[in-house]
Amino acid sequence: MRKGISANIRFRIIFCLCLALVLLLGGTVAAGAEPDTEQPQAFGFWGSFVTYPDPGKVASAAVFETSSGQLIYSLDAGEIRYPASTVKIMSGALACELLEYRLEETVTVTQAMIQGVQGNSLKLKAGESLTVRDLLYGLIVGGYNDCAQALAIVSCGSLTAFIERMNEKAVSIGARDTVFTNPSGMHDPKMVTTTADVLLWARYGLSLELYRTIMNTESYMIPATEMSPSREFYNRNELVTDHRTRAYYDARCIGMNAGYTDEGGWCAVTWTHREEGSFLVAVMGGEELSSGTVSSYTTVKTLLDWAYQKFGWTTVLKPGDTVVRVPLSGYSIVSDVPATVMSEVRIFAPVSIGYRDLPGSEVRLASPSLEPPFGAGKEIGYVRLKYNGETLATEKLMTAEAAELTSLSKWLHIAKSVESHPVVLVSAVSFLVMGIALTAFLRVRFRRRMRMSRYL
Repeated sequence: MRKGISANIRFRIIFCLCLALVLLLGGTVAAGAEPDTEQPQAFGFWGSFVTYPDPGKVASAAVFETSSGQLIYSLDAGEIRYPASTVKIMSGALACELLEYRLEETVTVTQAMIQGVQGNSLKLKAGESLTVRDLLYGLIVGGYNDCAQALAIVSCGSLTAFIERMNEKAVSIGARDTVFTNPSGMHDPKMVTTTADVLLWARYGLSLELYRTIMNTESYMIPATEMSPSREFYNRNELVTDHRTRAYYDARCIGMNAGYTDEGGWCAVTWTHREEGSFLVAVMGGEELSSGTVSSYTTVKTLLDWAYQKFGWTTVLKPGDTVVRVPLSGYSIVSDVPATVMSEVRIFAPVSIGYRDLPGSEVRLASPSLEPPFGAGKEIGYVRLKYNGETLATEKLMTAEAAELTSLSKWLHIAKSVESHPVVLVSAVSFLVMGIALTAFLRVRFRRRMRMSRYL
């Protein structure tokens, strides 16, 4: 008995030790393992209609089609980021708006205009004179921080006043997650934004003709001043110039900005404008890979390739296509007729999409049914194409075929028309009664004459 109990106890002790060892090892593995992190997933206006590309080594990215207003690609576009040099999109656009009519004005550089400037610089000197135009090209094309500070003071009187205007403009265009603390993009922990807000700055810039003209300039020459020789510089955005390298040049790209800070990473923003679509692309938080490749540039090219392959202006309805069949009332040998659009309907969408892929679309008819006769081309209402809660296009509807009456139907139609007009009805009844009376009178006279003729 004693022996059996001893064996049982030994078994329990061994079991508990094994269990403790397993738990200990399990806890150690769990503590040393990398936590499961869900990879961010890209999405866009068209949802599951398209597949989304791998953006590569970037923190966030977005693609916006400017003519349709569709955000077709978004990867963490609402996350807070350090803006780096993309700040110059806002400072450059605002300077263009404020100084549009002062381009030839001469600016004498003051000490305040270059005080504390760091990073990329045109090496402006206190006392030298340039035009407002020269400084704008220096800021937007060359990406020079001293030009940004000089223009801030020229346009608003002080650096502080200009930064206040930048923040006011951000709020007015809906970029409410943005805080500006300087016009150049030099890192400041308080200066933040999102990729979605950067798109809003870019759209603001595109609304200004002067900014659009300057941003895509490949190179610019500032004439010699009394203190400096002539200075030629090239666009800082490697997507729009092959001066330094052809690795990233893309003929589709128009402007806008590219740059780097340690905290914000490599950022690139550009625009394309073609018949198939006009895409505004913003990529933030890129890396320089071990191969030397800058991921922000390659991601922009990847996203543009994807956008032009998957999307375009697509004809989803054309005259002759049946949108809906409209029932007929009244007297006709057919029960309904097809309705079609008056003009071709084009929408920006995935190239494979058709009208039947837009279940949210609405058809509105002036009347629930049509009464013949009528010809082809009769306007009867409209169709509104919708997807994801947004209206994509609206077009008038017309009858695609004529609807005539049969011979019997014509008389019935006339009778029905008479019924609906009391004056006509009274006149018709009176005419009918008079006709019957006259016929009876004539028959009586005829019979009398026939009887009289028998006696003659």
